[in-house]
Amino acid sequence: MRTIIQRCWLALLAAALALGSAWAAPPQVVSELTVAQVTTVDGKTVLRPAPVSKPGDILEYRARYTNRSAAAVLGLVANLPIPAGTTLVDRSQIPPDALASTDSTHFAPLPLTRATRLADGSEQRVLVPIEEYRALRWSLGTLPPGGSAQVQARVRVNDIRFPELIMKNPIIHLSSSARRSQGGWLRRTWLTAGLLLAAINGAQAVPPPAGTTIGNQASATYTDTSGVSHTVTSNVVQTTVQQVASLTLTQNGAQNATAGSVAYYPHTLTNTGNGSDTFNLTTGNSGGFTMTAVQIYADNGSGQPTGSPI
Repeated sequence: MRTIIQRCWLALLAAALALGSAWAAPPQVVSELTVAQVTTVDGKTVLRPAPVSKPGDILEYRARYTNRSAAAVLGLVANLPIPAGTTLVDRSQIPPDALASTDSTHFAPLPLTRATRLADGSEQRVLVPIEEYRALRWSLGTLPPGGSAQVQARVRVNDIRFPELIMKNPIIHLSSSARRSQGGWLRRTWLTAGLLLAAINGAQAVPPPAGTTIGNQASATYTDTSGVSHTVTSNVVQTTVQQVASLTLTQNGAQNATAGSVAYYPHTLTNTGNGSDTFNLTTGNSGGFTMTAVQIYADNGSGQPTGSPI
């Protein structure tokens, strides 16, 4: 009798363990994220692999969620971050009824707004700049066994908009004379773009420096048929930002000078690229005057030469 009871308890225990094992096996949702560069060829949109990118490029993220279990999953909510160094392309989200967030925690329908207090003490709702959006969210509902759902959005790698660099207002020191000369001068000068990043206060669309890796990872939450909540994350996708060389050279206008006198021509050389670069500064003659003894100086912002020629 005792042996029979022990066997019954063992049988019940085995059945309970098997049932518990079945309960412990949650529906399996798999998330896969891809990134592609959006280009136009012959008027048609073409998606290409994006191991590298550069400021101004458009990237498309697609997150697919697949239910690989034999049971439906409920309340599927998909999340897609907007990586640092990029800005959401307006109306690129699919499905279009996405929610957005500036902190990846609090979400609201697009376009986002915030309250601002006016001078008279009243409040007014204003649009949140799209550069501040940091994540998107979709409520996808029930995903049947074997079913899939996809969300997608495009972002732009932030464009180059650097302010002036170290070498503010280089001075072209010109000696004007009536005689003709082949005067000219060449100098190689280093300008460093990386030093500017800390000087851009509160900017939301700072271009990523050359060599930056832009990574992204999608996620989702759902509930199984037993009411248990689950979170799934996708693979990580990355693109590396390439260097883009760019500069501007502006002058402050024409100067009046007589033959044999000295004229100062302030110029501003700005590295508008996203990395340290080297620029060759040259001078030449044009117009009705021939300049001699041309020299280039750095100044302190006053428009007058300081120190020795560079």
